[in-house]
Amino acid sequence: MIYPWFENQFNGLMARAKQQKLHHGLLFIGSRGTGKSEILQQMARNLLCVNKSACGQCQSCTLYAAGNHPDLILTPYEKTIGVDVIREGISRLNQTSHLGLDKILIIENAHKMTVAASNALLKTLEEPTRKTYILMSATSANELLPTILSRCEKQLVQITDKAIVEQWLQAQGAPSDTLLLALYWSRPLLINAILKDEALLECFDWLKNLQKINSSGAMPNKLLEEHHLLLDWMAYKLNEIKRSEISDELSLKVFAMHNELLSASKNLNMQGVNKTLIIEKMLQSWRQFSTLL
Repeated sequence: MIYPWFENQFNGLMARAKQQKLHHGLLFIGSRGTGKSEILQQMARNLLCVNKSACGQCQSCTLYAAGNHPDLILTPYEKTIGVDVIREGISRLNQTSHLGLDKILIIENAHKMTVAASNALLKTLEEPTRKTYILMSATSANELLPTILSRCEKQLVQITDKAIVEQWLQAQGAPSDTLLLALYWSRPLLINAILKDEALLECFDWLKNLQKINSSGAMPNKLLEEHHLLLDWMAYKLNEIKRSEISDELSLKVFAMHNELLSASKNLNMQGVNKTLIIEKMLQSWRQFSTLL
């Protein structure tokens, strides 16, 4: 299944594949929750199909559906993608196709490749084996080596039509949530995942009352783990304030709060930090800031 926000882009890519004009190295760049993983899988399914259409009838489609296609190579999902993982993937990619058709290597979260892993991939990107594709995804191009970027065709996974997202969420049976839609309408899979997680929904109920900090109660434990939700909410609120008519003095306070938010976000992603302390400090600053509104 292709998500509706990606149909035109996907169809264009597959039309080029049928004409044998598709680039051998495709890099899909997009935020978490846009459907990059699903795009990679659907691209692979179509490219491996003898008809390039995911017909569901050919031997290749049957093997894909069974989850054991011999010409589809997946890199394991790890915090860091090391050089041995990439070398193993390349070695398998260079072998003769079991079905005499295309071979595909999928690298999700390519931005997690080490420098050594990236360098190991370069030669294959520069001199690809015939009838092979390397499909990659990343949340940001900035985290990849320029040499990798220059040898791939970059496909941005962007969602620009809010109405399509709302229709899709309704089709999933997802209940309407104004705050979630305001925060993440351009990341619909994230909305859908949150709506199915009671602990995450509890976090959002708490966030909705955060403006009235005295009645919000203790912060849910899940929010410490998913701290990005808190930071996203604060950023959204700050942008709301900036869009309204505010005094120069408040504008300076908003600017300072925004900088503190960026600093907290950076620090929370560092190894070995006291996340609880950082979040508590951020909440204290937010309480003080809220008294000015």
